[in-house]
Amino acid sequence: MVETLIHSTLNALAQPANRKNGIQKAILEFLRPAFSDEEEYATISADPTDEEAVDLIHERLDDYLTGEPDRIEKLEDILDRQDGL
Repeated sequence: MVETLIHSTLNALAQPANRKNGIQKAILEFLRPAFSDEEEYATISADPTDEEAVDLIHERLDDYLTGEPDRIEKLEDILDRQDGL
């Protein structure tokens, strides 16, 4: 389940429409606590579709979400907004 959610998150970050509608910003704000290193967070914020950023997001999000149903639910809520649900 976490793996599927990570891929959905990466796909959402890659969608140009999500830059305009605020979804990308909401996802990045959600991810912020997963990054203790400000330089890494700056890397993913600058271009979340960059290969290095994708790897960082995948790694940190896996750790951040595993065993945390409240976090999973919050991220799902953010992703659902892109679909107008």
